[in-house]
Amino acid sequence: MLLQTLNLQANNLQQPPRLVNNVLLRELRLDDNSISSFESLSRAWLPLLQTLSVSQNSIFQLAPLDNLIMLESLDIRNNLISDTDSLVPGLQGCSRLKTLKVRREPCAGRS
Repeated sequence: MLLQTLNLQANNLQQPPRLVNNVLLRELRLDDNSISSFESLSRAWLPLLQTLSVSQNSIFQLAPLDNLIMLESLDIRNNLISDTDSLVPGLQGCSRLKTLKVRREPCAGRS
């Protein structure tokens, strides 16, 4: 049986795990770690991934997620993203995205 859900919350990870041959993965939770970039994840082939949660990390820029063609929910709250405009290019390939959680970013309180 292949992995469909992977929960690695609060494991003090510095980077996302290397996900090879996880084509059936539908849910990935990496919340509350020390991840600063998930560029390696943007290169992984995860065609069925629907939920990606990376809240409460140290991510400062959204890597392109074009390969996550089934992504419906992305949670990037409580990170270090300073410009919400920088989110748009990374999400252009996510045509099925229904939920995007970004509140409490440093840029959210600026006027």
